[in-house]
Amino acid sequence: METALEHKLRNLKKRELRLQQLKTDKESGALKLDSKQIEALSKLDEVKLQIASIEDLQKVNAKQMKDFKKALKTYERQIIKTLKDARSQNSTPSELTESVQSQTPDDLLGKKEEVEGVKENVAVVTILKKEIVKEEVLV
Repeated sequence: METALEHKLRNLKKRELRLQQLKTDKESGALKLDSKQIEALSKLDEVKLQIASIEDLQKVNAKQMKDFKKALKTYERQIIKTLKDARSQNSTPSELTESVQSQTPDDLLGKKEEVEGVKENVAVVTILKKEIVKEEVLV
């Protein structure tokens, strides 16, 4: 998503530069604009608004990724701790699996609000949890 936003922003900035050049040429009288160029020039403010929107989206996306990585690290630490505790109590592999699967990111963070922006990434955490369980069972 970040790459798509970067590409969109880059293209919009190029368009803004072209439109500003057209505006400068029109004001200096160096160029006579056709109807399509005049129509495109009328959308300069819209392009600026889109640029601002994309920049805001990038900030929100960066914050969500930071929050997700933080939650994921917390979750990983908790899973490792749970597995170590279970191993020290001589638990069976099925008990280890159950203890890890009973944990959720919401339980670990304690606040559902902190995970709101990251809900779509729970699938990644589930995959990670399964991989950790496989590695621990193999050991």
